Amino acid sequence: MELRKLVRITLVSILVLIPYLACMKDFNVPPGTTKMCDFGGVYFGSRCVMKHLDPYDPVVALKDFRAEGGRIEGDDRGAEVTREVFTVGVNLPTTLFLVAPIALLSWNLAQIVWLTLIALGMGLAAMAMWDLGAEYAPWITGILVCLILVNSAAPYLVGNLATIVVSCCALAMWCFSKGRWEVAGVVLLGVALVLKPHDAGLIWLYMLVAGGLMRKRALQSLGLAAVLGVASLAWIHSASPHWMGEMSTNHEAVGERGRNSDPGPSGPSAAAIGQIIDLQAALSIYRDDPGFYNPVSYVVAGIPLLIWLLAIWKGPSTEGVDWVALAPAVILVLLPVYHRNYDARLMMLLIPTCAKLWVEGGVRRWVATGLTLAALVTTGDLWIIFIPRTTHGLYLYLNQLIGEELATILLYRTAVPVLLVTGSYYVWVYVLRQMKASKSGWSGSALSVPGVAAQQ
Repeated sequence: MELRKLVRITLVSILVLIPYLACMKDFNVPPGTTKMCDFGGVYFGSRCVMKHLDPYDPVVALKDFRAEGGRIEGDDRGAEVTREVFTVGVNLPTTLFLVAPIALLSWNLAQIVWLTLIALGMGLAAMAMWDLGAEYAPWITGILVCLILVNSAAPYLVGNLATIVVSCCALAMWCFSKGRWEVAGVVLLGVALVLKPHDAGLIWLYMLVAGGLMRKRALQSLGLAAVLGVASLAWIHSASPHWMGEMSTNHEAVGERGRNSDPGPSGPSAAAIGQIIDLQAALSIYRDDPGFYNPVSYVVAGIPLLIWLLAIWKGPSTEGVDWVALAPAVILVLLPVYHRNYDARLMMLLIPTCAKLWVEGGVRRWVATGLTLAALVTTGDLWIIFIPRTTHGLYLYLNQLIGEELATILLYRTAVPVLLVTGSYYVWVYVLRQMKASKSGWSGSALSVPGVAAQQ
């Protein structure tokens, strides 16, 4: 084995094992006292369906949770949020269906299996992206991979699905880029689509619009997702025939002011691990009203998204992954609708693009690397933990200088403007590439990053 590959494996293994082993000690406790509350919501919801109980009825879910031996101590806000996550069903039936085999296990054993899947997935995804980026800029790639892993301890603590989805997306795109194990890539992307379509959706849409072999793989993944969807609906029907309306009601309930998914200043995730990072979280600082911040978010994020889609549509069909074209999808997907900083690990897929731009030189190498680093840092665990605790004096100064609202966004919602600027920049880079690829402006071949022999 080459020394460089051995170093990669060693570094990734260490950075994955540290949070994995740190979380293992918390598992031999009753369900309600664990920290993996996000996984708990899926686990107990799936067990409800197995008993022909309605997982989307909070009263039924809470009763069953207690019957399973779960307990949530305390009456403070944190206990209420935990109780809400465990018992107010907001996950798709496909998620409950896919987790059902793990839900057959005891709670403690199920947590260990889920944690192992998270660690294994993150490790393999990191190695896959490092493998692609190292073909161009090994040092920059290594720094970005390590930065992501160092800032990814929180998903282990709560067991959020986003980490599994990110791993599936990264590994699927590696398969398509390398032209190897493409059946596995189709399966992984299909699973990601049914677990969290609002994470994997833009990646799938890129493949569909890009045409060629990418469109074929997208349609194959959609076919698998449809099969899983039909199977999950048949499975859940007897327990919850009206699941769609109940799930919609639950989503509205947890998004109310002060509840767990409230993006506004009064939400419990305003300045905590699991921080909400969509545009609503920033706009709510100016006006805490969904009637204001939802449509504005759609417009602000929609403009660069439409430009990006048009550029792909007007470009040529691709037989492999055009990573420069894919880059905007993994950033802009985070902005228009509900996302937390767990979902931002999706930016792992920026690594091959950033590595390619680095070796091309010029000003863009520094801008792309700087913005990517800023996006990774401001959505990471360390930033969210330490910034609110260390910047009170700076906040008071900025408050007087530029106003309370803007100061709050710059210090405590920093990820939102950084993501918007970074995503828009990558759209601009891709559009310029497309325009320069042809005299007519659009008919030239798109430029790709690692592993696509057909485009090189």
